[in-house]
Amino acid sequence: MVRVREPLTRTAVLETAIRLIDHEGPGAVTMRRLAAELGVEAMSLYHHVKNKQDILDGMAALLISRMPTLTSADDASWREILHDVCWSYRNLMTAHPNVFAAQGGGRPLISGEDQLAAQRIIEVLERAGFPLEIALDLFQVGSSFTRGFALSDVAYRDSERTVPDEWASDRAFDRGLTAIMDGFARWLD
Repeated sequence: MVRVREPLTRTAVLETAIRLIDHEGPGAVTMRRLAAELGVEAMSLYHHVKNKQDILDGMAALLISRMPTLTSADDASWREILHDVCWSYRNLMTAHPNVFAAQGGGRPLISGEDQLAAQRIIEVLERAGFPLEIALDLFQVGSSFTRGFALSDVAYRDSERTVPDEWASDRAFDRGLTAIMDGFARWLD
Protein backbone atom coordinates (compact mmCIF):
# COMPACT_ATOMS: atom_id res chain seq x y z
CA MET A 1 0.00 0.00 0.00
CA VAL A 2 1.36 3.41 -0.97
CA ARG A 3 1.33 5.95 1.86
CA VAL A 4 0.23 9.40 0.74
CA ARG A 5 1.96 12.15 2.68
CA GLU A 6 0.00 15.24 3.68
CA PRO A 7 1.18 18.38 1.87
CA LEU A 8 3.66 20.40 3.87
CA THR A 9 2.24 23.67 5.24
CA ARG A 10 3.51 26.55 7.34
CA THR A 11 1.17 25.46 10.12
CA ALA A 12 2.58 21.91 10.09
CA VAL A 13 6.14 23.28 10.29
CA LEU A 14 5.24 25.58 13.20
CA GLU A 15 3.26 22.93 15.08
CA THR A 16 6.19 20.53 14.79
CA ALA A 17 8.57 23.23 16.01
CA ILE A 18 6.29 23.94 19.00
CA ARG A 19 6.23 20.24 19.90
CA LEU A 20 10.02 20.01 19.66
CA ILE A 21 10.75 23.14 21.68
CA ASP A 22 8.21 22.22 24.36
CA HIS A 23 9.65 18.72 24.84
CA GLU A 24 13.34 19.16 24.07
CA GLY A 25 14.12 22.86 24.38
CA PRO A 26 15.26 25.56 21.95
CA GLY A 27 18.25 23.58 20.69
CA ALA A 28 15.94 21.03 19.08
CA VAL A 29 14.51 23.57 16.65
CA THR A 30 16.83 23.39 13.66
CA MET A 31 15.97 23.22 9.98
CA ARG A 32 17.50 19.73 9.74
CA ARG A 33 15.61 18.44 12.77
CA LEU A 34 12.30 19.93 11.61
CA ALA A 35 12.78 18.43 8.15
CA ALA A 36 13.54 15.01 9.65
CA GLU A 37 10.47 15.18 11.88
CA LEU A 38 8.31 16.15 8.91
CA GLY A 39 9.89 13.60 6.55
CA VAL A 40 11.09 16.16 4.02
CA GLU A 41 14.36 17.70 2.86
CA ALA A 42 15.48 20.77 4.81
CA MET A 43 15.36 22.97 1.70
CA SER A 44 11.63 22.31 1.26
CA LEU A 45 10.97 24.11 4.56
CA TYR A 46 12.00 27.39 2.94
CA HIS A 47 8.83 27.33 0.84
CA HIS A 48 6.91 27.82 4.09
CA VAL A 49 9.25 29.71 6.43
CA LYS A 50 11.90 32.32 5.67
CA ASN A 51 14.47 31.33 8.27
CA LYS A 52 14.83 30.23 11.87
CA GLN A 53 13.71 33.62 13.24
CA ASP A 54 10.53 33.31 11.17
CA ILE A 55 9.94 29.94 12.83
CA LEU A 56 10.54 31.39 16.31
CA ASP A 57 8.21 34.33 15.65
CA GLY A 58 5.71 32.10 13.89
CA MET A 59 5.44 29.66 16.81
CA ALA A 60 4.47 32.45 19.21
CA ALA A 61 2.13 34.06 16.69
CA LEU A 62 0.39 30.75 15.94
CA LEU A 63 -0.19 30.03 19.63
CA ILE A 64 -1.52 33.56 20.20
CA SER A 65 -3.86 33.33 17.22
CA ARG A 66 -5.43 30.21 18.76
CA MET A 67 -6.19 31.73 22.15
CA PRO A 68 -9.80 30.80 23.00
CA THR A 69 -10.72 34.17 24.50
CA LEU A 70 -10.44 35.89 21.15
CA THR A 71 -13.89 34.53 20.39
CA SER A 72 -15.41 36.14 23.51
CA ALA A 73 -19.09 36.92 23.55
CA ASP A 74 -20.07 40.15 21.88
CA ASP A 75 -22.00 41.27 24.95
CA ALA A 76 -18.95 41.06 27.25
CA SER A 77 -17.51 44.34 28.48
CA TRP A 78 -14.10 45.56 27.35
CA ARG A 79 -12.82 44.86 30.89
CA GLU A 80 -14.04 41.25 30.79
CA ILE A 81 -12.53 40.67 27.36
CA LEU A 82 -9.19 42.31 28.19
CA HIS A 83 -9.07 40.46 31.52
CA ASP A 84 -9.73 37.11 29.80
CA VAL A 85 -7.26 37.80 26.98
CA CYS A 86 -4.47 38.79 29.38
CA TRP A 87 -5.05 35.75 31.58
CA SER A 88 -5.10 33.47 28.53
CA TYR A 89 -1.92 35.07 27.20
CA ARG A 90 -0.19 34.61 30.55
CA ASN A 91 -1.31 30.97 30.77
CA LEU A 92 -0.18 30.38 27.19
CA MET A 93 3.26 31.83 27.87
CA THR A 94 3.74 29.81 31.05
CA ALA A 95 2.59 26.64 29.23
CA HIS A 96 5.06 27.23 26.38
CA PRO A 97 7.91 29.18 27.99
CA ASN A 98 10.55 27.96 25.55
CA VAL A 99 8.54 29.26 22.60
CA PHE A 100 8.31 32.78 23.98
CA ALA A 101 11.83 32.88 25.41
CA ALA A 102 13.31 31.67 22.11
CA GLN A 103 11.28 34.21 20.18
CA GLY A 104 13.08 36.94 22.06
CA GLY A 105 11.68 39.79 24.13
CA GLY A 106 12.74 42.40 21.61
CA ARG A 107 10.63 41.06 18.77
CA PRO A 108 7.33 42.68 17.76
CA LEU A 109 4.23 41.20 19.35
CA ILE A 110 1.99 41.94 16.38
CA SER A 111 3.08 40.10 13.28
CA GLY A 112 1.83 37.44 10.94
CA GLU A 113 -0.63 34.97 12.40
CA ASP A 114 -1.42 36.98 15.53
CA GLN A 115 -2.27 40.24 13.74
CA LEU A 116 -5.97 39.40 13.58
CA ALA A 117 -6.00 38.73 17.33
CA ALA A 118 -4.54 42.16 18.07
CA GLN A 119 -6.98 43.84 15.68
CA ARG A 120 -9.94 42.19 17.43
CA ILE A 121 -8.81 43.47 20.81
CA ILE A 122 -8.27 47.00 19.45
CA GLU A 123 -11.76 46.90 17.90
CA VAL A 124 -13.29 45.87 21.24
CA LEU A 125 -11.55 48.79 22.95
CA GLU A 126 -12.65 51.26 20.26
CA ARG A 127 -16.28 50.05 20.48
CA ALA A 128 -16.08 50.65 24.22
CA GLY A 129 -15.28 54.30 23.50
CA PHE A 130 -11.49 54.47 23.61
CA PRO A 131 -9.92 56.68 20.93
CA LEU A 132 -7.67 54.60 18.64
CA GLU A 133 -4.47 56.03 20.12
CA ILE A 134 -5.55 55.14 23.68
CA ALA A 135 -6.78 51.68 22.58
CA LEU A 136 -3.36 51.01 21.05
CA ASP A 137 -1.62 52.19 24.22
CA LEU A 138 -3.84 50.01 26.41
CA PHE A 139 -3.14 47.01 24.18
CA GLN A 140 0.61 47.65 24.36
CA VAL A 141 0.68 48.20 28.12
CA GLY A 142 -1.60 45.21 28.82
CA SER A 143 0.31 42.80 26.59
CA SER A 144 3.71 43.99 27.84
CA PHE A 145 2.62 43.71 31.48
CA THR A 146 1.26 40.22 30.83
CA ARG A 147 4.36 39.11 28.95
CA GLY A 148 6.70 40.38 31.66
CA PHE A 149 4.64 38.80 34.42
CA ALA A 150 4.56 35.44 32.63
CA LEU A 151 8.32 35.46 32.11
CA SER A 152 8.75 36.26 35.81
CA ASP A 153 6.39 33.40 36.74
CA VAL A 154 8.43 30.97 34.66
CA ALA A 155 11.70 32.21 36.15
CA TYR A 156 10.42 31.71 39.72
CA ARG A 157 8.85 28.35 38.86
CA ASP A 158 12.10 27.08 37.38
CA SER A 159 14.29 28.58 40.11
CA GLU A 160 15.57 26.80 43.19
CA ARG A 161 14.82 29.90 45.23
CA THR A 162 11.92 29.85 47.59
CA VAL A 163 9.41 32.64 47.82
CA PRO A 164 7.51 33.77 50.92
CA ASP A 165 4.35 31.83 51.77
CA GLU A 166 2.35 35.02 51.24
CA TRP A 167 3.55 35.23 47.64
CA ALA A 168 0.54 34.91 45.35
CA SER A 169 1.43 35.48 41.72
CA ASP A 170 -2.17 35.13 40.50
CA ARG A 171 -3.38 37.67 43.02
CA ALA A 172 -0.61 40.12 42.15
CA PHE A 173 -1.22 39.70 38.42
CA ASP A 174 -4.94 40.27 38.80
CA ARG A 175 -4.41 43.39 40.95
CA GLY A 176 -1.88 44.79 38.50
CA LEU A 177 -4.16 44.15 35.55
CA THR A 178 -7.08 45.79 37.38
CA ALA A 179 -4.92 48.82 38.15
CA ILE A 180 -3.98 49.14 34.48
CA MET A 181 -7.62 48.92 33.38
CA ASP A 182 -8.71 51.39 36.07
CA GLY A 183 -6.03 53.83 34.96
CA PHE A 184 -7.04 53.63 31.30
CA ALA A 185 -10.77 53.79 32.13
CA ARG A 186 -10.34 57.50 32.92
CA TRP A 187 -10.06 58.08 29.15
CA LEU A 188 -13.70 57.03 28.86
CA ASP A 189 -14.99 59.78 31.19
